[in-house]
Amino acid sequence: MLIEKEEKRSDRYRNVLFRSSTEKPFAKRVPVSHRARAAKNCLILDNGFFREEAASIGSELSRCDIMSFSEALEQYGIVIEDKIQKLADHDPDHFVRMNARESGDGLFIFFPKHFCLSEPLYIDLRFEEGVKAFPKLFFFLSEGVEIECIMNIYGAKELSLNMLTMLIQEKRSRMRCVSLTHASERSEVFTGLRAQLKQDAVLSMQEFSRGALFLRRDLHAELEEAGAAVDFSGCDILDGTFQANSYVKVDHKAPDTLSKQLFKATLAGHARSSFEGLICVHRGASRTDAYQMSRAVLLSEEAKAFIKPNLEVYQDDVKASHGATIARLGLEERTYLAMRGIGPEDAVRLLVRGHLEEMVHKAPPVFQKEVEAFYEK
Repeated sequence: MLIEKEEKRSDRYRNVLFRSSTEKPFAKRVPVSHRARAAKNCLILDNGFFREEAASIGSELSRCDIMSFSEALEQYGIVIEDKIQKLADHDPDHFVRMNARESGDGLFIFFPKHFCLSEPLYIDLRFEEGVKAFPKLFFFLSEGVEIECIMNIYGAKELSLNMLTMLIQEKRSRMRCVSLTHASERSEVFTGLRAQLKQDAVLSMQEFSRGALFLRRDLHAELEEAGAAVDFSGCDILDGTFQANSYVKVDHKAPDTLSKQLFKATLAGHARSSFEGLICVHRGASRTDAYQMSRAVLLSEEAKAFIKPNLEVYQDDVKASHGATIARLGLEERTYLAMRGIGPEDAVRLLVRGHLEEMVHKAPPVFQKEVEAFYEK
């Protein structure tokens, strides 16, 4: 009886997805990034739908199972559906629950054991004007996998995007990912990440944006076995009425785990930003080493930033610290540069660049030029 109920629920979920996948194709193409166009490994999603015919898959990447999310439901069935159902029922974030409950296609990649990608993977997500999209991305890294990936999100003038990324990393797997969000002042962008890391797995995730009408990212990693490590960082340059909000949680559930959170923002005009981070060290997670820092620089009187760091520690013999700063660009720094012949505009640009330099250099070397170009716009 239980199996029969599961099959009915499974069929109902698939039917919703396949109705969604028959919607009209992407009409006005958003250009693929220059680096992605030349890349050996590049995957394209239009309005949240994986376009296999537009993908560039090198000989290495062809060893992986790459398919649309709806196809993955056919092949991997109940494993994915149970994950989605748990998020829909129990996830604390409203937008993650909403995505899990809504129809929407996306991308699934299974990386086999000890797979190593010698060249980076580009994933471009492109959305046309007026679209409401709920794409789902699911990455499964088997034991010993090593990959680097860059994700570009291109939004038209009016976009409502709610994207959920699910990541499972088996022991000794490593992933470095950079995400660049190109949105407009009339776009609403909600992104969520749910990551599970096993023994000695390492995840480095960097989020870069110039804001949106409303941009919200929610990152949650569970370090489930000894030696797991995560490095979350984010950087926002905001102007006008743009907003960017970050919510980050790391659960240390096993001993000898490591986490780092570093988020920075510069705000001009009437821009708004917020950061709320939580480090939770569970019982038994001895010798945890966790660090959290958020810094914001205000370039105008009207700009506002809000920071709320949190620690929950239920175990002795751990290192856990957090810090936060919000500061206005001071007269002292500008005067110092003016005395050396640097004009007001160049001085601001130089000081902002100094504030962000650390974030640029945290990106994998292969992506640093792309990150620099993103902020030089």
